[in-house]
Amino acid sequence: MGDEDRQIKYINVGMEFTSKVTRKILENLEGEERHEQLEIMRNIMTDYIKMENEYNTSKKVLAKLKKGLEAENADMNKDVEAEYRAKLQEELNSSGADEEDLRGDSRFQQLESIISGSNTAGDDDLMVTDDTETYIDPWSRKPIVDDPITNRKCKHTYEKATVMKFLEKYTKSKKSLKCPVVGCGNNSITKTDLYSDTEIRKTIARQNRAGR
Repeated sequence: MGDEDRQIKYINVGMEFTSKVTRKILENLEGEERHEQLEIMRNIMTDYIKMENEYNTSKKVLAKLKKGLEAENADMNKDVEAEYRAKLQEELNSSGADEEDLRGDSRFQQLESIISGSNTAGDDDLMVTDDTETYIDPWSRKPIVDDPITNRKCKHTYEKATVMKFLEKYTKSKKSLKCPVVGCGNNSITKTDLYSDTEIRKTIARQNRAGR
């Protein structure tokens, strides 16, 4: 197994272990101690996501640097290590995920699903209770109360203001926005994928009236 495979495996195993420990905390702890330990698990998960992002960024920088050296016939007088560090820091500054990005990652959302006790089978944006459909925004984990918008690729529904905020941020950083619903394979949400579903709007209007 190569170093690259080991690094990614280490990150993935760490994420899986964090989820397992979270379940144990929910089973065995209560009150303030449970709250504190769950917050630690959230921070550990964001650390792993950040680690994965930094690792993938470093690979990209190394590939660019290698290509440049080959084009320059490997100028041995260059301080390659210093150039690598500088370029890596530049890439991390421009594309590094902030706290909001990290918590919008599907792995973090899956952890939140475990904590909230939600069904993680894939329809995270829809809950059915007492024969009443309730649409949940997969980012905020709160019921959608205004302006729902649906993804025609994966059929998941979001609060329009929330998804547009994430789309704007990810477009500026030239990154793809993944659908945060656990198990969804849609790795690139675009504005053209989003549309207003009349039936869903009616359902949400009914749930809003019922909640008053």
